[in-house]
Amino acid sequence: MSKEKDSYTSGEIGALSGIPGRTARRYLLSGKIAATQNPVTSRWKVSRESIVAFMKQHGLDTSRLDKPISRPIVVVDDEEWVVSFIREILEESGQGWTVEGFSDSYAACIRLGASAPELVILDLRMPGVDGRQVLQAIRKNPQTANTAVLLISGYPEDFTEVTEDKLVLRLAKPFDDRQLLAAVEDALALG
Repeated sequence: MSKEKDSYTSGEIGALSGIPGRTARRYLLSGKIAATQNPVTSRWKVSRESIVAFMKQHGLDTSRLDKPISRPIVVVDDEEWVVSFIREILEESGQGWTVEGFSDSYAACIRLGASAPELVILDLRMPGVDGRQVLQAIRKNPQTANTAVLLISGYPEDFTEVTEDKLVLRLAKPFDDRQLLAAVEDALALG
């Protein structure tokens, strides 16, 4: 993030301070981090001064505020145009997300075995290794076991098969830019 940045989302607070997004959201709700909440979107905005005060109070390195942060997201969908659509929206959102896209779920599993992203956006219905199998692999790997997952599907009835996972959010296709961005922020708050 550049020195000019003066407002942060709850996901950015988590990435900067090394705390889970849901913990950052709890701090916002309780007032431990001073912030304003948009009454329409319910999204939090935190001033630079508030985040500096919070980080100093908890002994966190505030120099992170002036360095670019990496907020990796992995997108897995067998349709390349969907991967491109999601990548474009997220990378142009200004949230600091770096997006890796895979139309081959097997290649995505290999990537996920290397390091944990902040979020996985995962299509449920895919040929070969389907989304359910990828989700199982994510949960079995200690490195990615607590990674938030946003499941997407053109068949929302498939979502009922994965209702027990508290780190999973669901988004039915088709979706627009705003729906995707809102779902991503909500999913990041789970982690």
